[in-house]
Amino acid sequence: MTNMTNKTAVSVALSLTCVIAGGCGDDSAPAVCGDAGCADGGTVQDAGIPYVPASGLYKVIDYMAVNDGCMIGLQDLTNSSKPQDWIMVRVEGNLVKVGTDRGTPPLPSLGQGYLAGRTIDLSRSNHVKAPDPSPCEYDSTVQARVTLDDPTSHTIGLSVREEQTNRTMCTIPADVGSSCTSTWSWRLTPMGM
Repeated sequence: MTNMTNKTAVSVALSLTCVIAGGCGDDSAPAVCGDAGCADGGTVQDAGIPYVPASGLYKVIDYMAVNDGCMIGLQDLTNSSKPQDWIMVRVEGNLVKVGTDRGTPPLPSLGQGYLAGRTIDLSRSNHVKAPDPSPCEYDSTVQARVTLDDPTSHTIGLSVREEQTNRTMCTIPADVGSSCTSTWSWRLTPMGM
């Protein structure tokens, strides 16, 4: 697989199912039925969604750092055979959650968002405390984009921007400062399928 270019760094592939709890008229989730309407049971009939992802763990098979100002060092996750390095994807109705829960309140580390077509915008904004014994804590805002573009292999491309502000007691890595931004993209493949 070739490295993603800056133009495609904003694109992401994620296979998704969209089942809207309570059908198209459910006020608790954004409507995604579009002009095509919803089929019985509230599923999207034709909203331009090319395929359905599986919930589960995904392995990073391609990585491109645009800017790692927070010195997160994500390149080590590429092609890792360790399950703790894999990325959790959960599809719950039409809500997509990427990453394990993190911060206060607990939210998926790479964000969550509603399926509404070929792309999904994910977000997370909360307070994060580094695992003990580190005293480091900060406010984190994540914006990510998922694009459904691989109906053959069902890989997931994910473009992420994380901003950390109000960093206190954060000495590792050195020289990051009180705020930083990291931007990267990944291509992920489902494991165990």
